[in-house]
Amino acid sequence: MNDANNTCPYCNAVLQVLTPQPPDMMLPCPRCNEPVAASRWRVGASLSNAKSPQPLPARPPGIRKTLFIVLGIMFTMAIIGLSFALWTTQLRQSRHPWLHTKLEPIAFRQPLELPGLGYLPTNCAFVAGLHIGEMVEDAKVGRPLLAEPRPVGLDWALRQIHRTTGMKAEDIDHVVVGGRTLSEFSLVVKARRKISLEKVGDARPKKSYLHRDRATYEFTLQAGAEAIVWQADDQTLVYLVRFPIGPDITSEEYLKQMNVKARPIEEVIPTGLREMIQQRLAKHHFAWLAGDTAGVGILGPFLAVVGEQHVAALAETKRLALGVTPIDGLTILGDLQVGDTKAAGKLVTMLEKAKLPEGISRKIEVTPPEQPQHWVTLQLRGDVAAMREWFGTKK
Repeated sequence: MNDANNTCPYCNAVLQVLTPQPPDMMLPCPRCNEPVAASRWRVGASLSNAKSPQPLPARPPGIRKTLFIVLGIMFTMAIIGLSFALWTTQLRQSRHPWLHTKLEPIAFRQPLELPGLGYLPTNCAFVAGLHIGEMVEDAKVGRPLLAEPRPVGLDWALRQIHRTTGMKAEDIDHVVVGGRTLSEFSLVVKARRKISLEKVGDARPKKSYLHRDRATYEFTLQAGAEAIVWQADDQTLVYLVRFPIGPDITSEEYLKQMNVKARPIEEVIPTGLREMIQQRLAKHHFAWLAGDTAGVGILGPFLAVVGEQHVAALAETKRLALGVTPIDGLTILGDLQVGDTKAAGKLVTMLEKAKLPEGISRKIEVTPPEQPQHWVTLQLRGDVAAMREWFGTKK
């Protein structure tokens, strides 16, 4: 037998002599362990006692089966990972550093379209709205109006919001105020981004706790007011404000006014007041106020016009609708409802005698005597600089 045929075809190792004649099979090479045909092995009778090499073991499981197992595991892990990623999307997005700096676009709305109204108490005697986002968007009138000195009500609200949350005017979409008296009311802040509760905590509230599983804080505000601040949702805070002149109510009783979901507008604003807003405040306004005047104390804006010496004449009014709109500079439209023509005459005389600074015009109208309701309408118009100067002196 040729020696070349007695070597391993893979590693050229010399194959050992076998005895006896092996069956027709493959035998492992002693060096590389690769299977070699039995015909390449030498057979010798003299080596009867030599140990024959063991046959190859059974072939291990096929590669295809192993591949399917590995692919199955990988597919299962991919499904689990995708499911977890989708489940935690909202949580992961809430932790993005850019989320707190992304502002929602400004929406221009009519007074009764403000979403924050739904968090006011039921059957409000007065409501007011501050369209802060729209002011910020208006470079000619709105932004100068937000600059100091600001009107008293606007200035007080923005200062309290900034002091308790750190938010500036550009962070706010709108603010609404409503209640039954000015000694106890609700103030709702609708932000243009997610409100940082960390900053609210940094403002050092007197107390902090959970109410209906929502963050709740207690603050002392300017002018001696006390406030409970409640997180309605990620972009809405509700302030329950009370002044010392009001009744002594416990926090537990006060928190009963909170509503987890926004109320329908019909529950918040009574029909008569709602109709007055629709009719008297139909134009685009930066700020507006509407309500009953008896026992509510909302005639403050008109005292800035006529002077506190005319409180008695204003006391005869029943309802008030006041709007600030960016028409021909800045225009203030005030509608006052009185009981009869005699009261309307007194009111007109008082408004005509009121002194106004130079640059501000005045127009007064009265409904005809035969009308069932008697209204006196006052229109004040001037450029923003003149109005700002006037607001500053009246402040």
